[in-house]
Amino acid sequence: VQYDWIYEDEEDIDDQFDRIRKLARFVHAVKGKWAPMGPKPWSPHIFKRITISVQLDPKQGSNKRILNQVIEEMRRISGKHPETTKATTNDATIGLRMGMVNGVKVSITRKLMRDFLARFNTLTLPRVRDFEGMRPSDIDNMGNLRMEIENQEPFKELDEMVEDRAFIHPFTVDIETTCLTHPDALKLFKDYGFPFGEPL
Repeated sequence: VQYDWIYEDEEDIDDQFDRIRKLARFVHAVKGKWAPMGPKPWSPHIFKRITISVQLDPKQGSNKRILNQVIEEMRRISGKHPETTKATTNDATIGLRMGMVNGVKVSITRKLMRDFLARFNTLTLPRVRDFEGMRPSDIDNMGNLRMEIENQEPFKELDEMVEDRAFIHPFTVDIETTCLTHPDALKLFKDYGFPFGEPL
């Protein structure tokens, strides 16, 4: 059982910590009956999971050369073979039908996640063009960060593929934590060494 119903999209800092207090009372109230999934208010603040994804339009998803290129890029970046994602609905405006490939994604945890975090922080981010630091607003109220890397250039792991590259595309990186508030997550990322610029 999950407790996403406690989460509100628009919360200030006081609301976030009030949500944590309500969550703690809720978890204690159901103790011995069933265990809610996900981090608890007393869980240590750590990185939980990283998901890297690439969205493709129908023509790109049906092009084997492009699809194989993206899969190989994701494998080199993450150290794990990625999976293709398929459309669950029809969209006539872009020619997308249910079941067609519309992206590639990979989720990593534990050692692969720690290795990726170290490379991402020390090698990838400094290679981002005109990089002025991450935005605190990239972290949501549940403590998870999402950012987009515009192309393959910052990833050192992909330098060897530059000659055979047929498709330039962005990557979306989602970093999940066990933090349940924005301030706790921001402190976790800063303590790890992630550079943050001024809030927007």
